[in-house]
Amino acid sequence: MIKSDIGEDFIDDITSLCIEPGEIIQSFMAHPKYDPDFSFTIMDYHRHFFHIIVDMAIKTIATKGLYPELLTGVIPQGVSTDKYKFITDSAGKVFANSHRKVVFAHPDGNDYFPEHTEKYDHVVKLGDLYLVIDATPSIWGSANSHRRRTGVKNIVDTKSVSRKLNPLRDFLQQDVAYAVVCHKDVYHMSLQSEQVEIFEQSGGIYDKIKYSRGHLRGLTTRLLDHFDIEPKKLVLNGNQI
Repeated sequence: MIKSDIGEDFIDDITSLCIEPGEIIQSFMAHPKYDPDFSFTIMDYHRHFFHIIVDMAIKTIATKGLYPELLTGVIPQGVSTDKYKFITDSAGKVFANSHRKVVFAHPDGNDYFPEHTEKYDHVVKLGDLYLVIDATPSIWGSANSHRRRTGVKNIVDTKSVSRKLNPLRDFLQQDVAYAVVCHKDVYHMSLQSEQVEIFEQSGGIYDKIKYSRGHLRGLTTRLLDHFDIEPKKLVLNGNQI
């Protein structure tokens, strides 16, 4: 990773912006794939709103012209290296999909999926510097049902960082700066951890949005209530949660 003062300043400006709650829900409802008849769970809305806060902050910075050298959308759609093809989705997220596939057989035929995929929430360019920004609403450390370690602790892990950035490094033929943005409470409880210390010493940028997980969950509930959006109920052991 490249340690960059301008990258740190840019992330600090993003995370310092105050995005109005009304703008968050309006941005969500303005998405081209928004369907008023489809409901997410409250946790899904929470994750979506977290990403919208960071997305809107970057757009605001770009619109204000605070960084004249700032370029967004810098990875062309469909470009490839020997190992990966890069795809940008409707939300502007970039995916590096390996050319090697795995096969899932079913009665109607076979489905083929990339053997390996990496996702980049944002890739921007500041002058000659490429900056990758990952906005993660995850908790510090968790494990999913497949026993793969998840959470912010895994994201800032040295091996995880190399695995994520290597496809981009290969395409760009240069190193990049890398920033991880999380909730305020996750940031403060992890700031003195060995993983974050190594991440920052290696050039990584670690920062937070203005909301804790609990605060953003509460705001999410209030916004949904105000706009009469009913979240989907989860059923666990026969009980709605």
